[in-house]
Amino acid sequence: LEVPHRAAEHERIDQAVRLTGPVAGVAVEYVGRNREHTLMDCRLVVALAQWARALRAEGVTRIRHLGAYRGGARVRGTGSPSGHAKGLALDVRYLHFGDGESAEVFDVLEGWQPRGRGDDPCASHAGEEARSRALREGLCAAVEAGLFQVVVTPHHNDAHANHVHVEV
Repeated sequence: LEVPHRAAEHERIDQAVRLTGPVAGVAVEYVGRNREHTLMDCRLVVALAQWARALRAEGVTRIRHLGAYRGGARVRGTGSPSGHAKGLALDVRYLHFGDGESAEVFDVLEGWQPRGRGDDPCASHAGEEARSRALREGLCAAVEAGLFQVVVTPHHNDAHANHVHVEV
């Protein structure tokens, strides 16, 4: 898939890699300090590469995320291991449309519409802004294509108000 990466050794991630460049023309950057959170299982990277092609077609040039691997991460309410515990999940916070200073930044916290608990995140919403619709429809298309098996949006709960969780 021509994804620039470096293999990494990690006891909890089956096939750990760290991205070293853009994925299908989309930069993927971590917003934080703990470098361990940039580790991903290569299966997540494969799904991300496919999704990045669709995002790039919509004008996305950069994804900024809150982390992939987080050892010991658990699903709230069930206590079962989260996909983050094996590097199989990514929390997307920002999408950049365009390059440089003129890039428009879509922040999930501010831009995701609507946010009604229990609303179908794949249903059309009257009055939804174009960037919100592009992300929402792109996520739903990725799920339909089998790229991600778990997607948690701001519709789900307050813990996901500022990001979209995608997981293989």
